[in-house]
Amino acid sequence: MKLQDVGHREVVTALEDDSLFAAAKKMREAHVGDVVVVRRRNARYQPVGMLTDRDIVVATIALKVPLEMLSVGDVMTMSVVSVRENDSLGKVLERMREHGVRRIPVLGRNNELRGIVAIEDIICFLSKQLSILSEIFARERKFESRRRLRIA
Repeated sequence: MKLQDVGHREVVTALEDDSLFAAAKKMREAHVGDVVVVRRRNARYQPVGMLTDRDIVVATIALKVPLEMLSVGDVMTMSVVSVRENDSLGKVLERMREHGVRRIPVLGRNNELRGIVAIEDIICFLSKQLSILSEIFARERKFESRRRLRIA
């Protein structure tokens, strides 16, 4: 199992100086709860922060601050918890648990953004794997029945 089989390659991104309104609009259009905040370095985009829908609510609506007054960089979480594209699913889960995050950017060899894994992605992946495991029991009984018919 590869990490790319679990997460998404298409990542919704924003720049630090983008408006919160623009970032929120991107989230709405893409049906996601976060954007990875990136900075262009050496012709590649590298993550420098995360902005979630919760960040926007807590920083603006809860404090009655107009969205227009703040940029993505004003509100984003500056420390980016990330994983490498060749990391195991176990490592991803451990990093999520350790840092209390539900979404984690996936980086390539040169720290470029390669994808994102959300807890929902992991749940979907694991549920499919459990479904496959449950099919083993049904198939086992079916094949055993066929073998017994031939022997009898």
